[in-house]
Amino acid sequence: MGIHIRQPLLQAPISGHSVPTPTSGSWHPGIQGLPRTHEVQGARGQGILAQTPKGLHGLNLHAPATAGAVIDHLRFAPVLIVLPPVYALLAAPTGYGVAGLDRMKKRLPGKNYGTAVGELANFWEMVDETSIPSGFDGPSDLEQTHDVFFRCRVANSRAQTQAVRDGTHQTLILGDAFRPLMCEIEAAFRREAEPALFAGHRFSAPLITSCNLSGHPLGSITDDARGQEFINRRNVGLWVRGSSSSDESGSYPILELEKSGISIQRDGGSIRSRDIYKRFQKRH
Repeated sequence: MGIHIRQPLLQAPISGHSVPTPTSGSWHPGIQGLPRTHEVQGARGQGILAQTPKGLHGLNLHAPATAGAVIDHLRFAPVLIVLPPVYALLAAPTGYGVAGLDRMKKRLPGKNYGTAVGELANFWEMVDETSIPSGFDGPSDLEQTHDVFFRCRVANSRAQTQAVRDGTHQTLILGDAFRPLMCEIEAAFRREAEPALFAGHRFSAPLITSCNLSGHPLGSITDDARGQEFINRRNVGLWVRGSSSSDESGSYPILELEKSGISIQRDGGSIRSRDIYKRFQKRH
């Protein structure tokens, strides 16, 4: 894509302890001159884009150079991504990525990070087959259900990491143009996958989390005003937004797959009317 990819910095251990690195707001010359997102037209408006301080950079999701620029930046710091219903942060699926998110969010203890999957087959390889509802067709059924987190068992219940809780991990399946971006990120970090982060599995989809300070009373950021404030105060060096919008706002719903069926772990939007939930709904 014409973007020079730097070698990753020394990564922090999986514990999330930080190592000396550039600040999250630092900018590097490899991705200067790319299209700014103030050129993007969209239903969400342009306020946040037009008012960004000089030196900070936003990219159009649909611009050809965006994927390369995001991958380059993820090797140094998290990237903010404006999804249709909510602002989110992406990070490399590594100890360094975890440490970057912890710093940017001022992460409270006892929290875990999900991922935004690219290739569903790679995620499905981690899933414990004995924990899947009868008749569930793995990637085929998941592929038909976008904008939902799926929580699945990937290890025994004693497994605990920054991305695994009680042996489960949850991944977000995005739609539209966001999914191809996740595929490119996942492929770019394949060699850097850290099995310790995913309970022994080599998985390289980017980490994803809500864009707000951990435990903030207002919760996830869904409006441009709070998004602008977060960018300014937390020194976000790069963000991406598309032109799509959603009638729904807030964090994505979470469905948990178990042998006995699918249960809702976080409600939201139209999740109860989705085909996959109606077909495999857990009966109590």
